[in-house]
Amino acid sequence: MTSSITRQDDVENSLPEIARVIFEEFGLVSVGIGVLEDGWIHYRGVASRVASLRNRVPVSGYGGESRPIVEPNPFGGERPASPSLSDSDAIERSAKVPIRVSGDIYGVLSVAVSVDSRLSGEELEVLEQIAAALGAGIEQSRRRNEQLRTVEHLTQLQKLLGRIRDRLEPRDGGGDVLSDIATTFGYSQVRLGTITHCDLRLHDTYRNAFLDRSPADTLPISRGISGRAARSGRTQLVRDVRSDPDYVPHRESTEAVICTPLWSVDEVIGVLWVASDVAGGLSDHDVEIVSILADHFSLVLSNRLRLEALDRRAEQLRILERVTSTIGRMIPTRASIADVVGELRQSWGFASSIGLIEGGRLMFHGIEQGLPVPPPSWLREGLPLDRGITGRVARTGEAEFVREVHADPDYLDIGADTGSEIAVPIKVEGRVIGVLNVEAPKAQSFHDEDYEILTIIANHLGIALANYNIFSSEQDTRKALEAVQRVSTIVSGTLDPDEALRLIAETLAAVLSYPVVAVELIGGDHLRLAASFGFPESAHRHEGMTESIAGRVALSGEAEFLPAIEGDSSAYPYRDDMVSGIYAPIRRGSELFGVLTVQGTDEHPLTEWDLTLLRTFAENAGVLLNNARVYDEMRRTAALDSITGVPNHRHFQERLRQEVDRARKSDSELSLLVVDIDTFKEFNDRFGHIEGDRILSEIASRLQGQLRDQDLLARYAGDEFVVILPDVTSRVSLEIAARLLRAVRSRPFELPNGDTTVITLSIGAATFPADASSDEELISAADTAMYLAKGYGRDAVCHFRDIALLDSGNALPVGNGRD
Repeated sequence: MTSSITRQDDVENSLPEIARVIFEEFGLVSVGIGVLEDGWIHYRGVASRVASLRNRVPVSGYGGESRPIVEPNPFGGERPASPSLSDSDAIERSAKVPIRVSGDIYGVLSVAVSVDSRLSGEELEVLEQIAAALGAGIEQSRRRNEQLRTVEHLTQLQKLLGRIRDRLEPRDGGGDVLSDIATTFGYSQVRLGTITHCDLRLHDTYRNAFLDRSPADTLPISRGISGRAARSGRTQLVRDVRSDPDYVPHRESTEAVICTPLWSVDEVIGVLWVASDVAGGLSDHDVEIVSILADHFSLVLSNRLRLEALDRRAEQLRILERVTSTIGRMIPTRASIADVVGELRQSWGFASSIGLIEGGRLMFHGIEQGLPVPPPSWLREGLPLDRGITGRVARTGEAEFVREVHADPDYLDIGADTGSEIAVPIKVEGRVIGVLNVEAPKAQSFHDEDYEILTIIANHLGIALANYNIFSSEQDTRKALEAVQRVSTIVSGTLDPDEALRLIAETLAAVLSYPVVAVELIGGDHLRLAASFGFPESAHRHEGMTESIAGRVALSGEAEFLPAIEGDSSAYPYRDDMVSGIYAPIRRGSELFGVLTVQGTDEHPLTEWDLTLLRTFAENAGVLLNNARVYDEMRRTAALDSITGVPNHRHFQERLRQEVDRARKSDSELSLLVVDIDTFKEFNDRFGHIEGDRILSEIASRLQGQLRDQDLLARYAGDEFVVILPDVTSRVSLEIAARLLRAVRSRPFELPNGDTTVITLSIGAATFPADASSDEELISAADTAMYLAKGYGRDAVCHFRDIALLDSGNALPVGNGRD
């Protein structure tokens, strides 16, 4: 009988049939198999000759008498009396045997005999064996059901995760992922929260969340269970919401919630919120499901934020191009300054103004729009430099990035709709001549990139206004103005420094008739000729910085004018007929880039006026070189992860598309690994994100050391890396993955306190074209395999093909990479 019990597929649902078999086998009056729940024994399987039986009895007693019903060893020593299953007088004696599952008491096997019968010792031992078999069978059934449930959930998760990752922004149609999650896992509601400044917006649909559309409940991060999850960065499991002091009622029927933070690197960017209408209806198993979903939503949302940042940067560069082009073309006058303000307002969409210092006050241009009626008196009379945020910038010469203007004591509230402000000084040769100011209606509207772009625009305005000051004097000439306009256009129109410097040299020679023009850039301890006009490049002498006037100017940062260079060997003439020279440092702020040199002949002598002009042109060249450097750094760092130094998510996506196209055309294989650092969030929680970043960088270094030159290691998101393996089969990909596991696990990582810790990985692999037909499907397949590895013990490698084995009921082959 015991073997037949353990062979049952679902013992818990077969208790009535098992009770009947025991009843007939022993010829008993009654048999009951009871389950212990909430202080009662509920009889799920009953067979009896007695007409009236109770379907449950309290654990504390029966019939008013307090007697133990479940005994750890009811047959050792004196057997205690136990109440019967029935009120019938026909039942005289009963025995109750505990049923244990995983060491805990699950219920009781209760049998009753008539007055003229009794149970023998052998029969009692058999009953104990049957109870043990029931416990083992129930435990086995539960384990089998849990495995089936896990397989079902993995299958459901795979489909949902594929839908989440299919797109960075949801398209119309196709249902809603959040409602599908609720339906699949039996949640009453699923919501996605996105953080906007200091608020959390909880959306009921996937599309609204990722397009930031209404409807949404807006909640300060300082409030609610979801706010607590966002602040702490920890998952919140609340089994009874009404006992939680932070709970903010949303639906009357909500009883339990899970709130899991969404991460982008080391910043919480949102929350995933699920609810149940049953008190205690959410468990640790649900926390695992929600955490996996949250990881994928984190990736999608962080990718969207990265794309928005890149789009914002591209738009800012377009704004920069339009505004600086307008500045470069203008003849600096009050009217043209107002035109620049109008271009800035139209391109940026924010209120803008330019204030010039005149007579100790800021006189504003192009600020009329958006002001109250009548406008403040200082608009006509000028703003004293001791008032307002712009006055503070004019006094100190330091830019101000004010994210909330109403918290700034110097803010002038004139009734305009202003929440945040950036004010940047406009300088000429280090002297503040004005302020560029941009205001937004909402607090926290600007980003650091906005400040950088406005600084570059302010630099261009400084050059344009310096040109105005130069040419407002009686020495203003048409040729000089033409040269300034051409050079400004060159600086604004290109970020290629070599081409721009060549055009500047040719412009100065053509428009101002300088016979010799040279641009030399600092290269170590020498000057390098970057552009020239009027002499062959072979005539340039690569002398040390201290051996020439140009080198001396590059070291000191001070311009020099030599009316007569005859007899001065350090001024070595580029041509024999050169008699004078001007050497102007090319700089941006305190940084020196090189020297702009012109030389004159007897027919074209150089004057102090030329020195003034050359300083202006050298400043233009400094702006050009600084902008080109900033642009080059932006372009270079845009492809790299700032923490690990390996390629970032965007670069990985581009490279993967290229490799998939190449593999498709060449009919070759391409493998992809998704590498997840096990329990890395707990490491960050314990040691902090600074130490976490150091460990991330070291892990990246170890992984890189195991790869070929043609392979690509990239940081995918948070604690995940990806590895592109061109021309690698599925078998070889598993060997490489195992090598990566050993590289990280074999050598412990040192901690700040002197201890060491071992870090392990979970790696998923997939191979094109066997497992996927596109780059998106390849990522999804490898990611699913990674979660299989993590779900079956971590420190493991799984290939996507293993899912087929799992679905077929076979054991999942998990390789842990151990030697």
